Amino acid sequence: MMDQFLSNLQIVTYRCSGDQQRRVQEISENIKALTGYQDPYFTSGIPSDLDSIIHPDDQSKIRQAIRAYLQKPTPFTLEYRIIGADGGVRWVLDQGLCKADGSGGGMEIEGILIDVTEKNEQDLRRKVWQAACRVEADQFEAILDHIPGMIYYKDRDNRFIRVNKAMADQHGLAKAALEGQHLSAIYPLELVERYYQDDLAVLESGEPRLNIVEKLITQEGLRWVDTSKLAFRDHAGEIIGVIGMSFDITDRIEAEKKVKVLQKAIEQSPIMIVITDPDGTITYVNNTFEAVTGYSRDEALGQNPRILKLNRDVAIDYQKLWETILGGQDWQGIFQNRKKNGQPYWEQAIIAPIFDDEGQLYKFIGIKQDITEEYHNLQLLARLYQEDVLTQVYNRRSFFEQMGRNAIRYQTEAVKWAMLMLDIDLFKRINDSYGHAVGDQALWGFAEICKKNVRKTDLIGRIGGEEFAICLEHTDFEEALQMAKRLRESVAASELRLDNETVIKYTVSIGLSLPRTADEPFEEVLKRADTAMYSAKNKGRNRVEISL
Repeated sequence: MMDQFLSNLQIVTYRCSGDQQRRVQEISENIKALTGYQDPYFTSGIPSDLDSIIHPDDQSKIRQAIRAYLQKPTPFTLEYRIIGADGGVRWVLDQGLCKADGSGGGMEIEGILIDVTEKNEQDLRRKVWQAACRVEADQFEAILDHIPGMIYYKDRDNRFIRVNKAMADQHGLAKAALEGQHLSAIYPLELVERYYQDDLAVLESGEPRLNIVEKLITQEGLRWVDTSKLAFRDHAGEIIGVIGMSFDITDRIEAEKKVKVLQKAIEQSPIMIVITDPDGTITYVNNTFEAVTGYSRDEALGQNPRILKLNRDVAIDYQKLWETILGGQDWQGIFQNRKKNGQPYWEQAIIAPIFDDEGQLYKFIGIKQDITEEYHNLQLLARLYQEDVLTQVYNRRSFFEQMGRNAIRYQTEAVKWAMLMLDIDLFKRINDSYGHAVGDQALWGFAEICKKNVRKTDLIGRIGGEEFAICLEHTDFEEALQMAKRLRESVAASELRLDNETVIKYTVSIGLSLPRTADEPFEEVLKRADTAMYSAKNKGRNRVEISL
């Protein structure tokens, strides 16, 4: 009768080794109906383990789950696909318990396999309990003790009549000590009332209550269980009690809580999170991505991150990027991208690969931050470090640093060059007569005249208050002299017009010098140009003097 009962339920009982492959030691004859394989095929042939019949797409997650349960022995419930002897695919519900083997040398697993291909888990449990009601208690007890879930039968007065071994173990009692006890002897009154309301609904309606997620006080403390209850009927069909089945899902609930917290953190993070498949297809973006880029989640999913590319040259070595992440390392860098509306923005990004348990590349995750404001501030600081704030030409420090680098290049490449020193004539008189604000206007106007007359390859620097230096690159003596004269004439022809229609004119004195040898320090050339400039001032100003 027991075999017929198991056969009708399509339940396969098994005992296997406590490893990820789960090598079969005992298995019921129902394995043939489920898989098409005979029992000896598992015990003496190939495949000889449960892992070998799992669908390839499910093997990785099942191995990971079994590994976790073996590390912390606990009842488990898994659902996955198997491949039968005919190559067909079926879904099974695998419920088992990891425990020490009889020899004390390792772990073993006892469990059941149930075909759930055509029915969902709720229908399946109803089928189990309805069948259980049709067999005598002593026959069903052997099966109850084999199932890792807590199973019990209570009468209408809320007393335990039968419990399985898992139920007794969870409460630290022998089965005989628990059977006959009223519910209130085991649980606090508030829980008794809650449990009884579920029982009462089943007793009055005869309809099952399935998948109730609730708290249960056990020997290990407060645990979360998934409970289902079914009316127990006598031979005349009268409801005489309730059969219940509870599976400990505490680990799952805690894991789900952690996942929810993590999901919430990711969703609300001020950092953009982007997850893609290995081919670059976007599979997830968070709220910040939507807010920054202007692309909604629906618009982004299925796209490639290239939708953000600005199509402007940025100093990123993409080959190095891919070599890094495909090699299992994180890559960090800065992109200039564009939003949906075309507005450019700068982002700092960390791109990391994610591998599955088999070592295969599974996903890429991008952690990105909009640093447009910070980037512009850094650029401004860099310019402030290099440039004179008022005139936007090189300041003294940066001019000398750049000239030091240029001098090496001039010597290596045999580049001809010349140096000009310029000083606005009688500049103090402008400050004293019209104020420093007007003096600043004069300095800015003078710098603009210099920028308009020289080439982009030439170097302009503000050396002192009203003193400027210009290095003319690829320039011989005659070309340098013509440039100096043009600058002097341009300044003399300019005028500074104030708000009250007052017109201010000023002139400039210029000194010109060229390097005497290819390796002469540029400081010496600058010093001779400065001497020539002061000579121009002493000779009446508004002129060009030469010191070769």
